[in-house]
Amino acid sequence: MAADRWLQLLLNGPQETSALASALREKQAERDAERRSQLVSLGAPPQAKAPAALVYHRHSGLSPTFWPEMSPEELRGFDRALAFKEYSGAPRVALPRDRSRQLSPLREAIASRRTVAGFGSRTLTLVELAELMGLAFGVTGETDGLPRRAYPSAGSCYPIEIYLVPFQVEDLEPSLYHYRVPEHSLELLRSFEEISAGLEASLPAGLRRAQPAALLVLTIGFERAFAKYQERGYRFALLEAGHMVQNILLVGTAMGLGTTSVGGFFDDPMNRMLGLDEESECAVYGALVGAKA
Repeated sequence: MAADRWLQLLLNGPQETSALASALREKQAERDAERRSQLVSLGAPPQAKAPAALVYHRHSGLSPTFWPEMSPEELRGFDRALAFKEYSGAPRVALPRDRSRQLSPLREAIASRRTVAGFGSRTLTLVELAELMGLAFGVTGETDGLPRRAYPSAGSCYPIEIYLVPFQVEDLEPSLYHYRVPEHSLELLRSFEEISAGLEASLPAGLRRAQPAALLVLTIGFERAFAKYQERGYRFALLEAGHMVQNILLVGTAMGLGTTSVGGFFDDPMNRMLGLDEESECAVYGALVGAKA
């Protein structure tokens, strides 16, 4: 019956254009309603702008009861077993290895960047931390009267928020802070006593033993992430968080610091420690920084 209806609309010519468009909208609305109903049944808020993204985020979380443990030997064997893609028989063009002198500092930072398993005992200065965060995350200029930051953001939405827990930073009490990017300032949110239990529950044992000078946690603010691009905004926000952590890793390396990216944290205790409403904002990525061991 539905096919007969579409055929009749097409055969009736241009006068039925508006009716056809209306029917298409009606069909799309039915599909959207069915899709939303399925996603709500999986945990999406009924009025969410991007329910699929929220369902995926929730169902891809980690917890202490779902944590893939591997021994160092198993990890090494697993890494060696992974094959990189190649097109057998395809013609290949060897690329020159000549180096530009102007890129020497950047090349050195990229080449020497390594994930560290443990940090040295030296306390970071507040100047070091401020420079690290300012270069990695800060405002670098203006375009059309709008501030631009050190990393790309789809549509300049900047949905990623930055939280800091300093452990060994001069003139900065160990506490939970929010980095206010436009002002290059830290907003004190909670004392260390208030977050210590949640912090311990948020990180696997290996990261807790690393003893960094500071922990940086990046979160997605869903309203800003979905404002322009709806479901696609979630992908853009993940890419943005990746750009930001790469900045931290490279800037930290250039400053002679040790760095480690942190993706394997436990979602629920981390969000609670940060004091987040999980329907509007969630932790997604992070980094440890400190002196090299």
